[in-house]
Amino acid sequence: MIEIAFEWLSGCEGCEVSLLDALGPILRMIEGGEVRIVYAPLLLDIEDYDRADITITTGSIRTVADEERIKRARAKSENLVALGSCACFGGIQGLADLQALKGVGGDSPEMQLRATVEPVWKAVKVDSAIPGCPPPEKQLVQFIGNMLSPHPISKGKKVCDECKRMRSEEVGGKKIRSVRRDTAGIDAERCLLDQSVPCIGFATSSGCGALCPGLNYPCHGCMGFDDDIERQSNGIARAISALASILETDEVEDALSDPVGFFMKFSYPSFGLKERKGNGTQG
Repeated sequence: MIEIAFEWLSGCEGCEVSLLDALGPILRMIEGGEVRIVYAPLLLDIEDYDRADITITTGSIRTVADEERIKRARAKSENLVALGSCACFGGIQGLADLQALKGVGGDSPEMQLRATVEPVWKAVKVDSAIPGCPPPEKQLVQFIGNMLSPHPISKGKKVCDECKRMRSEEVGGKKIRSVRRDTAGIDAERCLLDQSVPCIGFATSSGCGALCPGLNYPCHGCMGFDDDIERQSNGIARAISALASILETDEVEDALSDPVGFFMKFSYPSFGLKERKGNGTQG
């Protein structure tokens, strides 16, 4: 029998909702006596567990208590899965690293903020990862069904490979002479970049089905920039370089006035090329 634990860290709980929506395979396996859930704060009134074959963790390491919980979970688990952009890359709350927040919160470990926000892999070994904000239900269902197969999409593919919009040229083949700040009146069938809307689907890992571009919204990279969650820095740098290269010089400063917020909205804590001072803020 496979014993599964669910560990929630700091986050918005969107991943938990998506996970509950995709629990069909686990419920069938529970009914068949193949699986037992040993720990799940939102589902079971169980305060602790001895061990688990698989622990699925969501959220990032934001508080002192988060760090303590993930280390305990790693010690008790044969396999640990990072679920969602927060667990994989640090998530949106990782942008708090831009401010000095050390010692904020209170005396309780649950309230005491760490000097920096961290993805799970910076504290413990991660065996499998499913990115996304939240992860697509199809990907979750397939992962749960196979238990240890979190990559249903071929590695190396990007969001652009899944996008149905028509592109006139590849990234780097044309210059963007003006930058749009909204999508009002945008042609839903043409590439957003072709219409001067900054979009980084060309650098973002696939797996989401190009959901945002399909809804007339540019990709902001929630699936990450490399199949390996520990190698995001190079992908982020490539994305910045590629987009900057197709912008007219006088548009670069305006279009990329907030490079952290645009390129690293979900992955700033994973960006190893940034300087961190002793208080955990960017230099």
